[in-house]
Amino acid sequence: MAALSLSMEYKHSGKANYNPGDYLVAEGLSTGKMVRLPLYGPIEAVLINRKPDQITLTVEKKSPPTVRYETYTDALKQTINYIITPYFVTFYENNLNYAINKFGSDYSKWSGVWRMGWVVRNALSHNGKIFFKNLKTPDIDWNGIIVTTSFQHKPIHEIFSFADILLLMLEMEAELN
Repeated sequence: MAALSLSMEYKHSGKANYNPGDYLVAEGLSTGKMVRLPLYGPIEAVLINRKPDQITLTVEKKSPPTVRYETYTDALKQTINYIITPYFVTFYENNLNYAINKFGSDYSKWSGVWRMGWVVRNALSHNGKIFFKNLKTPDIDWNGIIVTTSFQHKPIHEIFSFADILLLMLEMEAELN
């Protein structure tokens, strides 16, 4: 995200300099939250041939902006969706056995967060659309966001933004620990 922001800022103004504490905001579509992602730190570490030792994400309740930004765009939504998709699917697949060991093999008895993770992973692997093999699957509820079989073939990105999927992934990871 920092690299995309740097590129856009440079293209827009001819320069791109970020300072410690600078961030971009990714707004959730369904969670009512926003995630602040650092614009300074990770890339600077890589440029001096170091692995970033931490990346701080800040989650806040979504609220009307108090700052007027020079540039606002949602034109890169599709690009950002392409960025999160392989990360989420890989995370899910790499941790599926841990989830099965913790929750059992009966998906309907999994926690809401992991059931929603299944919905998102399945959609991302089926052309970005929600897909239920079994149309009698019980409703999935994660933090008040309810997905039912009536959502069959609905694009996942009409329900979840990049920020929502990132928050879901973080909660899935926390449940395994």
